[in-house]
Amino acid sequence: MDRPPARIRALQAIACALFVALAVFGLEYRCFAASAPGHLYVSRHVGSSGQQTWVIDRFPLVNGFPAKRADKSYPGYGSQIAVAANGTIYMPAGNGITPVHIYAIDPGNDKADREITIPNTARRCENPGRTTVDSIATDANGYLFAAVDNYFSGIGPRLHRSRRSLDKGTGLPCQGVAIFSPSASGSASPVQAISLTTTYMPTQTVDAADNLYVADTGSGEILEYSNAVNAPQFARELGSLYTYVAYSLATDSSANLYVYDAPECRTCNDGAINVFPPSASGQDPPSSSITLEGMKFNDFGGIAQGGGYIYATNLALRRIDMYHVTDNGKVKPFFHRRMSDLATIAVGP
Repeated sequence: MDRPPARIRALQAIACALFVALAVFGLEYRCFAASAPGHLYVSRHVGSSGQQTWVIDRFPLVNGFPAKRADKSYPGYGSQIAVAANGTIYMPAGNGITPVHIYAIDPGNDKADREITIPNTARRCENPGRTTVDSIATDANGYLFAAVDNYFSGIGPRLHRSRRSLDKGTGLPCQGVAIFSPSASGSASPVQAISLTTTYMPTQTVDAADNLYVADTGSGEILEYSNAVNAPQFARELGSLYTYVAYSLATDSSANLYVYDAPECRTCNDGAINVFPPSASGQDPPSSSITLEGMKFNDFGGIAQGGGYIYATNLALRRIDMYHVTDNGKVKPFFHRRMSDLATIAVGP
């Protein structure tokens, strides 16, 4: 499965040509490969133990399939990445004791050319711990979404308790999502702050209509806020009945939500890729669910969607698996690309 899928690409081309021909007669057609993103971005750690560094490899997508070799590599700063519609790459780094920096590689640059500083607001938020950024995302207009988390880590589990909802000095939420303009740098204040009562927020995503989806591991729920940049309003929550630990989220042009969901316990097998339609809310079941047989709690990484395909990292097998968005049930990936030292992925131009 690791060889270039030339035969599959040829069949796709024939199918697309046939669908276009049918359109002459007024029939609807859908050629996923035509709308596929241009590149797959992979965050990886390289080097020997104790001397590891992060890199971001960019792989061309040919009819949706990742090439065997990267066409460009960038210096990375951590496992997380988000890629804006114009190709800007964002990466957070820092441990919260010193300010957290979100680095940006703008188009045309080979390394980070600006950074956004998230200061330690724990004391002003009346939290005994420290500040970190749990996850990041971007929207179609290039705004950056950063999940700001103030927590105390002592003996036992992390405690996420702040007596204030907003740090007035910086405009940052004490617990929630800060939204920055596409050109933000330095200690710029966010253009919008959404305060939440969540715990750990490991993943978030934004759809084409600027609806924000945030996973909360404490409740197992996924929260949606509509019109997130201009006038955020709570829209719905997807309950914990079908989600346990959402490792990664993605959306498509139809506002379907893809949830890369780990199994119910650290020793359990079989996670899932659950797909929720825009109409789902509360404890509604997903419209489809791909069962990931044999995948354990720590095997999950990132998920991305584009061109009718789902890309999912399998950390245990060191590969990126591909599924069709129409897959359902116990389905094996129809293609995979082996890759060592994987962390997370993103699609973009």
